[in-house]
Amino acid sequence: MTRSDLTGADLIFADAAGAILSGTEFEGAECMGFATENPILANANFKGAKNFYPRIGAFFHNTILDDGDVICGLDWLE
Repeated sequence: MTRSDLTGADLIFADAAGAILSGTEFEGAECMGFATENPILANANFKGAKNFYPRIGAFFHNTILDDGDVICGLDWLE
């Protein structure tokens, strides 16, 4: 799902191990759960996203997370 546009999506659940979502637009998305460990979310846009629950080892280099409602489980944030 690299460089996908999921802007305003209601439910997003990434289940694959090591999900690569680099450069993906999640702006204003409502609920996101990543059941995988080590999702790669570099250069993604989560501005205004609500209820975001990444798993252990999430990689967030250059990722926009401002104005999020609930962002839990950030183990490593550069």
